[in-house]
Amino acid sequence: MSGDRLASKLREDYLCCRICLEEYKDPMRLPCDHSFCKNCLKNIAEVAFTRETSRFVSCPLCRTNITYHGATVFDPKQWTESLPVDSLLNAILQTVEEHSKTKETVSGASRFCAQHESKVKEAYCYDHTQGMCWECAARNHKTCKCCSVEEAFQNMKPELDSLRQFLRDQVTRAERLGIMDRRIDNSRAEALHELEIVERSLTEFMQKVQRQIKMLRDEIGRLYGSHLRKRKLFYSQVTSLLELESSFEFMFEDADTVGILASLSDVRSQAEKAKQELDSTDKDTKSNLSEIVFIKDSYTQNFLSDFTSIGYVEFNMHEEYAAVESGASGLSLPSSLVHILHRERRSIPSNEAFPTLKLSELFSSFDARLPGEDICRINGIVSFEDEPDILYLLDMVNENVKKFTTSGTHVASLNLNGMPHGMCSIQPGRVLCITQPEKHLLAFIHTTDRLSISNYCVTKVPYNGICQIRGDTLAVTAWSNLCIDILNVQGDVLTRIDQDVVTGARLFNVPNVICSTPSGKFVVAEVGNKLTCIKADIQKHRRGHTSRIRKWEHFTPVPVLDMASDYRGVIYACLKEENRVCAIGPKGELLRDDVMTQECKVLGPVAISITKKFMTVASQQNEIRVFKTDQ
Repeated sequence: MSGDRLASKLREDYLCCRICLEEYKDPMRLPCDHSFCKNCLKNIAEVAFTRETSRFVSCPLCRTNITYHGATVFDPKQWTESLPVDSLLNAILQTVEEHSKTKETVSGASRFCAQHESKVKEAYCYDHTQGMCWECAARNHKTCKCCSVEEAFQNMKPELDSLRQFLRDQVTRAERLGIMDRRIDNSRAEALHELEIVERSLTEFMQKVQRQIKMLRDEIGRLYGSHLRKRKLFYSQVTSLLELESSFEFMFEDADTVGILASLSDVRSQAEKAKQELDSTDKDTKSNLSEIVFIKDSYTQNFLSDFTSIGYVEFNMHEEYAAVESGASGLSLPSSLVHILHRERRSIPSNEAFPTLKLSELFSSFDARLPGEDICRINGIVSFEDEPDILYLLDMVNENVKKFTTSGTHVASLNLNGMPHGMCSIQPGRVLCITQPEKHLLAFIHTTDRLSISNYCVTKVPYNGICQIRGDTLAVTAWSNLCIDILNVQGDVLTRIDQDVVTGARLFNVPNVICSTPSGKFVVAEVGNKLTCIKADIQKHRRGHTSRIRKWEHFTPVPVLDMASDYRGVIYACLKEENRVCAIGPKGELLRDDVMTQECKVLGPVAISITKKFMTVASQQNEIRVFKTDQ
């Protein structure tokens, strides 16, 4: 029965076409390494090429476009025939089929002769290894070595016993190999127990923190109440002074000259008394300047700023299993075999020491082009956390900003009258800031209802990438000066970051894309393949100093076209040339080679935006794809 279940499991999980959901029939393999029934691929090709403008077939799983380079008249059958046969799937199908036939042969052996159904098989032929009745033995096996079934069984009993023992040994071996599963179960329970201990410790820690926060809040309230009680006399003086000033003004408004002259002496006396009281209060205040200050514990602050994770999970394989694993590691396997042998591993990131976003499902997909636009080039995407269902797209080719809903409905657009390069949000206020390097401009755009330009800011040098650090402070990249400038919203340069303050070495070659993280850092991607993380002290910038720290560097195999940070500080970088979006941790470590699964693939990602609800990615083919995230 275990063999039946295995065959059934293979058929259900691995031998079903993803199009017709039936067992593969003549499986053919696409260039992307996904396989489907020959007839299913032919049907898809017929549908794809009914559109006159189409010159490619999209894979139903990963959406890879397989371009047709043949004759003018497309023949779906000929195209399907040209695809390679998936020989591995065919071999597995044949093996499963033979297994089923073998079972039928073994279990279905009859006690009666095939030629004479009323006669029992009492004779056995050694030459043909089959049983029969004595009549068949006399007629058809005259020259063969034959004997009774009982005698043959006794003669072959040692061989049969040996075969039985061999099968038992294999079952024992299989059970021994199954020990790994028990180890996994036990280690899983132990790992969960350790994690629960950490969780309890963190819960207790958080409860202590919350108790201390409540005590500190109460202390702040007590100090403030004490201050108000001490200032009660001052507030009474102020009230009297205001009443005196108000009544005197009323006399002037009523033109009551007699009343004014009559009260002059009394008002002067009260005013002089108020002055003396204020002088006394002023003297006391200067001699006893007070303020309520929360003094942070340095140890706690270092712990919070340096914290990255509570640990990570790894799969420790024992030597006997690791040897099998390492033996296959250097092979380039077809997708069918990888799917069967390593099905779970395809969804596991290269490093789970820090959590990354999980794309749960595709929410929407739409074309970013407006009517009349042949092409577009989305160079930036912005979405506000308090308005997650709205997207703002920066189109470099058509020189405009487009406002869409996440479901793909166009809301508004605004022409910029000049080529834009970078875009960022400015919070609070839902304002967009766009760089226009050719005009040396920063354009500030209101996003309420219709899009409108609120003002322009002229800069001394052309700026390219841009991000908000915090408040009214911006970080911008300058190709011409090979630097990062820290600006206020008026365009004033607060400081310039271009070299290492310790070594004096130049920090950047050609800084291009820039994005900020919730912890106050910002990451710069160069035109090459280097990412640099900078932690800037904005307060010191405002005092004219240049205190900054280069936190880490990370090198990517190809240039990064755009980046975005999630609320944990994980950077998601678009690698267009490799059709993937990688995740980089707060310390510069590679967390995931690609956060996109095969079902959520974006070809040629060029721009990205992240909120707690959605991840939005633009492709080089004018497509915007919006994914729901599990956080």
